[in-house]
Amino acid sequence: GIIALLTGVISESIFEKNQFRIEEEHWELECKRLLLQDQCNQLFDSMGKNADGTVDREELQKGASAIAEFLKRSGVGFAADHLDSMFTIMDTDGSASVDRSEFLHGVLQLA
Repeated sequence: GIIALLTGVISESIFEKNQFRIEEEHWELECKRLLLQDQCNQLFDSMGKNADGTVDREELQKGASAIAEFLKRSGVGFAADHLDSMFTIMDTDGSASVDRSEFLHGVLQLA
């Protein structure tokens, strides 16, 4: 009786602590994702854009060092000379330019 009761109470306590830890980790990841998204938006805004608000390959190359530094700060090993390949992957619609959505998605996938 008593041992089973104690085992149940301890198990429930462990379960609750585990659930709390999982929720806390989820919240931390979400906060980090939002921060990275905001920083990506700022990075995109700092680049020269075409009349339609997109960034072409040349402008992305000009911002290569800033992108590489951002990724390095985010814990992603990335060489600026890989940016050309990254541009090709980011340009999901094949327009030869990258809009904000494509840029955010591409950079956040790396981070």
